[in-house]
Amino acid sequence: MLQKFKRLFSKKSQKSQKRESILPRNRFADLDFERVLKSGTRCCVDEDGHYVEDGKITLFEFSIDFTEFEFIGDFKIEEEDQFKQLLPRLNSFDNAIQSYLESELQQPIPQFAKNLGYTQKRWEKTFCFHPWILSGEENPPNLRYVADYVNDEFTVYFAKRHRLKYQRQDNDLRKKLLDLFTNVPGKIGKNKLTEASISSIVQKLYDSRNYYIHGDEKSKYKNLVTDFNEMYDLRTLCQEVLRFYIFQELGLEYFDFSSP
Repeated sequence: MLQKFKRLFSKKSQKSQKRESILPRNRFADLDFERVLKSGTRCCVDEDGHYVEDGKITLFEFSIDFTEFEFIGDFKIEEEDQFKQLLPRLNSFDNAIQSYLESELQQPIPQFAKNLGYTQKRWEKTFCFHPWILSGEENPPNLRYVADYVNDEFTVYFAKRHRLKYQRQDNDLRKKLLDLFTNVPGKIGKNKLTEASISSIVQKLYDSRNYYIHGDEKSKYKNLVTDFNEMYDLRTLCQEVLRFYIFQELGLEYFDFSSP
């Protein structure tokens, strides 16, 4: 009887060990961070991300020796010491995040994913992320991740003393859309943009994007756009907003072609 119990627990232990290796660990364990800091490329940028000699923010890119990481960092010039403190702890941060993602993927596959034909292996791939930017310039500092398999990203924020504070999926999308629409003229194309209308547009774009990308249940997205005419109008508006920013980038005065 005792031997049977031993064999039973041995099998469970083997299964748990296999589970532990689903997502990689210690991806930054062997990095020589002193060498990274000496050999990396540093560029000064302004608050809009444009390269300028007197920029107050430094973009730090890993040198060609570390291109496998496809990783950059950004920090204010006067806060480089804080950035240096974060960088060596990158491996422990990444391991903690991988553990969290792994616990999520071990949950049963949601019904909507099954309906879309997801197998266990394909479902696990949607949890494969790699670090993209370590930002000491923002407050609190954060570590952004980008997906290896799906079009998604998330950001992890650091609390005081550089502990992981919380994790929030898709945290930047609403803010990016809000910034894009808030900074265009009050009227663009046939659309008169007010604070209320911008908020409505952003919610519709946000919910629609998430539904059509992830294929979740429609009931979860209150602002989902399903009417083709409304889809066309939103698409036209986004094209006009894009044209406004292209004009701005080229230093040209924006002209509304839809105006009489």
